[in-house]
Amino acid sequence: MLDPQFVADCPYAAEAILFDEILELDRDAGRLVARMPTHDRLPLTDLQRAHPVRHPRQVEGQAGGRREAAAGAGSACPASA
Repeated sequence: MLDPQFVADCPYAAEAILFDEILELDRDAGRLVARMPTHDRLPLTDLQRAHPVRHPRQVEGQAGGRREAAAGAGSACPASA
């Protein structure tokens, strides 16, 4: 869970923060490691264009996202050899 003070100081609403936990912070190395859940409410998950053979879903979520249904068989994703 993120520190409430961090969330309050963020220039975005809490719902727009894509990570939910800071796992590591190394100021000297300039490194931050955070955890990002991939639930079906995220546009990243919900709007995937998946194909059962050429491009399977890569994160959890509903199998028939809005974009997938709109894209149909004419997907711009290239076929794999």
